[in-house]
Amino acid sequence: MGEDYASEATQFIESYYSTFDGNFKDIGSMYRESSVLIYTENRIDGSDPVVGVDNIVWKLQEIYSWSDKGIKHDVDLPIDVLPMADGSLLVVATGVFVPSGELSLHFADTFVLMKDRGAYYIGYAIINMIDFIFND
Repeated sequence: MGEDYASEATQFIESYYSTFDGNFKDIGSMYRESSVLIYTENRIDGSDPVVGVDNIVWKLQEIYSWSDKGIKHDVDLPIDVLPMADGSLLVVATGVFVPSGELSLHFADTFVLMKDRGAYYIGYAIINMIDFIFND
C-alpha cells in the first residue's frame, strides 16, 4: 500500500462531508449496493443495519432533513486511518455536526473505504452522534 493512503483517505472524507452538507443528492455515489450502514439508533433500538445505496441514502436523508437552514460537519483533522491487508482503509472521523445555527452534536464516524475501479467507496459505515448515546 502506498504511503499516501492517509492523504487519499483524508481527501475522500473531506469530499464525503462536503457532499453530505452541500450537495446531498450526490451522496449515493459514495456507496455501493453491498455497502452497510449502522447509525446511532441501530445501537439504541436494536434495529438491523441498513444495506444498499437507496436504503442508506434514505437513512442519511433523515439526518440531512434535521434542519431547513442547512447543515455542516466540522471534521477534526487529522483523521485516523489504518490500512488493512486487503487494501481497504479503516477510517475514523470525529468532529461537530451542526444541523442548525444553535444546536451542535459531536460525532464519531467509522468507515471502511474500499476500492472499485481505482476509486474509493464506503463499504461499511458506523455513524455515531455521540451526544445521543451519552444523553439517552
